[in-house]
Amino acid sequence: PQKDIYCDKVINYGQNARRIYPNGQYAQDLIITAYYEQGELYKALDLSREVIARFDTTEIGWRVLNEYYYIQSDFDSMLISSRKLLKFSPLDPYVNMMYIEALNKTSREQDALKYIDTLKSLYPESPLPQQILEMRKNNTPLNANNFNDAVMH
Repeated sequence: PQKDIYCDKVINYGQNARRIYPNGQYAQDLIITAYYEQGELYKALDLSREVIARFDTTEIGWRVLNEYYYIQSDFDSMLISSRKLLKFSPLDPYVNMMYIEALNKTSREQDALKYIDTLKSLYPESPLPQQILEMRKNNTPLNANNFNDAVMH
């Protein structure tokens, strides 16, 4: 209700901004976010693809695509979108878990382990690689839901 009203306002604002600044990525990212928040995944997805084709730097668009690929179990495509997202946010726990999940689902378990080792060497102060390794040691399935639970406890 109230959220939908705000999302509708954001969409209207974003559409007006797109007319004024057709090359403005950020207005389009706002619209993608509002569609996603309203549960309009396919509208968010269509606009994400359009924006990515024009602005390869839209993190929001790549996140929507990554989520869609996960829902569709399209793990090969998810590898591509996750790699792109990791360039924007290399220590984002959710993106890292989705990337590792995609590696595992495409029978690249050794690549997943190598990736964790690379994370450890590139970011020695980050707790993320150790948390991932603990989950593997405890045979906790590597997916974003379990990772979020593990981080909160």
